[in-house]
Amino acid sequence: MNNLGLGFVFTVRDLATSRIQRLERTFHSLDQRVGIGSARIDRAFSRMAAGLGVFTVGAAAIGTAFAFATAAGHFETAIAQVAAVSGASATVL
Repeated sequence: MNNLGLGFVFTVRDLATSRIQRLERTFHSLDQRVGIGSARIDRAFSRMAAGLGVFTVGAAAIGTAFAFATAAGHFETAIAQVAAVSGASATVL
């Protein structure tokens, strides 16, 4: 084969094979790390979405409580105005 110059091609291939295998292992390791990292990111976003859902429910509950408190305040003011106009006592009202 050396007479045809093919010995050089096989020598180069043999020298490159170890480097190509090392590069392949490096990319495979990187792919695993990225996969693990993306799984962690997915879990973090899932937890954040769950936390945001709980926060939204809590904010809605607080908003509802303030709405009820506002309505109760208006009702109390209206009863106080009726009491002032009619002269009725709290017991009568």
